Amino acid sequence: MHNATHFHLTAYISSKASPKVNSAVTVLPELLDVEMLSKRIIWPQSFAANSPNSDCIGLYFFPQYERYASSMDYILHTNW
Repeated sequence: MHNATHFHLTAYISSKASPKVNSAVTVLPELLDVEMLSKRIIWPQSFAANSPNSDCIGLYFFPQYERYASSMDYILHTNW
């Protein structure tokens, strides 16, 4: 897929992730259909006082191929 809303991602488990994350990723399907939502809408109110940091991240997603990096940048910097 070659546009700003459809591209391949690769997931990497954080070295700080709990064992629950490792268990959860083993049952994820290979292909996920995701939807971008505004973090203002879906983030818990507690994040306003205590923003998440690297200790809170269990799974990172990156473009699978370098050619998708510009699409990922577009999505990350768009106000959804």
